[in-house]
Amino acid sequence: LWHRRLHVRSLALEGGRIELTRLDNGEIRVAGIPMGSETTEAPKMPEKSSPWLIGIDSTAIDGLTVRLHTPDGAQDITIESARLGALAMWANDATTAMQLALALGEGSVKVGGEAKPLRTAPSFAVDLDVKSFDLSKVAFLPGLGDVTGIFAGRLKLDAAFPPDKGPEVRLSGTASLSGLKLKVLADAPSVASLTWTGEA
Repeated sequence: LWHRRLHVRSLALEGGRIELTRLDNGEIRVAGIPMGSETTEAPKMPEKSSPWLIGIDSTAIDGLTVRLHTPDGAQDITIESARLGALAMWANDATTAMQLALALGEGSVKVGGEAKPLRTAPSFAVDLDVKSFDLSKVAFLPGLGDVTGIFAGRLKLDAAFPPDKGPEVRLSGTASLSGLKLKVLADAPSVASLTWTGEA
C-alpha cells in the first residue's frame, strides 16, 4: 500500500443479470445509470497526491445475462464465459490474453486472442468465430438504425490505435451475410446473400 498499488489476485463472477436500456433519444443506461453524462465529474485528487494503481491477475465471468431494453422490446445476451489475463496499470507494455463466448438467440460469437490495452498505442489481435448472428439483435446500437440479416464468419482481426493518427485495422478470413436489409431509407436496400474471403 505504501506504493499506492492495489493488487487483486483474481476476480470471478458467476451468474447474475445486468439491465441495459436504450431510450427513444438514443441515451444508453446501465442499471438505470446514464452513460456518458456530461454532468458526471471525476473526483478531484490533491495536487501532490500520487494516483492509485490497480492490477488484477485474472478475471473470469460465467453465465452472466445482459438484458437489453429498447423501444421495440427486450432481449438477452448471455456471456457464457469470459476470461482476461493479468492486467496492471504499472505494467503498461504487458500483453494480456482474452477469451469471450457470447450467445444471442440462436447465434453465437467466440473471441480469442491477446491485447495490449494500456500502451500509449493500444492494440489487440483476435480470432473471431461467428455463427448465425442475427444483426437485428444489435440494431439498438447508436448509428445502426434498423438492420436485419444473418452474419457468420471466421475472421482474424488486428487493430492498433496510435494517439497521433486514426485506427489501423487489418481484417482477414471468410464471412457470409444473408437477408441483409437496411431500413434507414424509405426504399430500404436489401441483399439476398453475400460471401467474402480475403484481407482488408
